[in-house]
Amino acid sequence: MIRLLARIAAALFILLFLSALALRLILHEKKPQGKSGPEAERIAYEMVEHLNVDAYRSTDIIEWYMNGRKYRWNKLNQRALIEYDSIAVVLNISDYKKSRVEINGEPTAGNLKSDLSENAYERFINDSFWVFAPFKVFDQGTKRSILTLDNGKTGLMVEYTSGGVTPGDSYLWHLDSLYRPTGFQMWTKIIPIGGIYASWEDWTTTETDVLISQKHKVFFYTINIDSIQAFNVP
Repeated sequence: MIRLLARIAAALFILLFLSALALRLILHEKKPQGKSGPEAERIAYEMVEHLNVDAYRSTDIIEWYMNGRKYRWNKLNQRALIEYDSIAVVLNISDYKKSRVEINGEPTAGNLKSDLSENAYERFINDSFWVFAPFKVFDQGTKRSILTLDNGKTGLMVEYTSGGVTPGDSYLWHLDSLYRPTGFQMWTKIIPIGGIYASWEDWTTTETDVLISQKHKVFFYTINIDSIQAFNVP
């Protein structure tokens, strides 16, 4: 009986492995090479201008709810309050080791504090990217290029050579006629299949006039950004 179960388990593992391999072969796209230069810079500039990058830069505090976590990002002092379950982290974005962590209102220390701080930093970098990625196309360590998409429109490739949690990731932005993002394709370390498309839709204008996408669809999975608010300190 044990041998039979072991054989069944091995067969299922092989089946899953072959299915994953077939899926990768079907869906995987090789990262295309774009052309850098003034036109790529112009298109990137047009994109962030359409989304009101000046308002984004001048906004002091932004709040949102995503993946079961509530975020309050204070851009003035580069701190972020992250709350989930019974945990509250005041994240020092510049140095997460200097963050403050509480569980049920009680401060933590030692390895638990270190682990929760690091996790909060990684979550903040990942989740905030899904909110503010269009405004990060000119971040330090980025390279921009353009190429022609299958639909004949121009796409903007942004490569992150440094910074963040996974440097080396690349994103190919799909834009409408006003240079507003409609989605991007991803070539990232965490996703083994290259070229996966995520939509950027359900745009809203915040109280400080910043345009933010509140919904992303990746195949049958939806990422929602809820209860987003932006304001300035008097």
